[in-house]
Amino acid sequence: MVHKRRLLLLGLALAVCGCTARASGRASRSGSTPWTVSLSRDGAVEVAHPEDWRLQDVGPSKLSLTAPDGCRLHLVFSERPQPEGLTQADVLDVMHEAAELSCFRDGLEFEPTGRRVWMGDELIWHEMHYRGTPVPTCEHCAARYSVEMMAFPAGAGRLAASFVCPSLEAPEPEQLQLLLDILNNLVLSRVGAV
Repeated sequence: MVHKRRLLLLGLALAVCGCTARASGRASRSGSTPWTVSLSRDGAVEVAHPEDWRLQDVGPSKLSLTAPDGCRLHLVFSERPQPEGLTQADVLDVMHEAAELSCFRDGLEFEPTGRRVWMGDELIWHEMHYRGTPVPTCEHCAARYSVEMMAFPAGAGRLAASFVCPSLEAPEPEQLQLLLDILNNLVLSRVGAV
């Protein structure tokens, strides 16, 4: 009986330690800056983010935040579902074409730098990185490094996240991890959403 009680107490202690370690790991990734919560105008998108990321634009089912270094995160929830029959590679190809067209319209040369599919806490994300370099004939065009992401919450539509930095340099790994932390804290207030 005493042996079973010790095993039970040991198991509880390990469980508590595991929870504490996970919580402290998340806190250390986000740094010492306190976090706050922002909502889209209709409450469809709720996101936790560091307080030093300023809320720039709020609309129905969308919001934009600006990080201290000038990078901007734009989140849009749409009720359009994922087109049927598309594989994950097809989704990335569609994102590639849209990014290339966006660069062309903005007077930028398109340079893809990576793409992947990954599982967040609740969503499967399709992610693409690219540089937009101003063409020599465009004096007003601004260079950018973009991280485009798209997820399809079960039965709830699509969520697009665009993270754009005013530079040709890729964001630091710490900033990309912070971006992933923010995306993993998204709440969608729609039927069937996360």
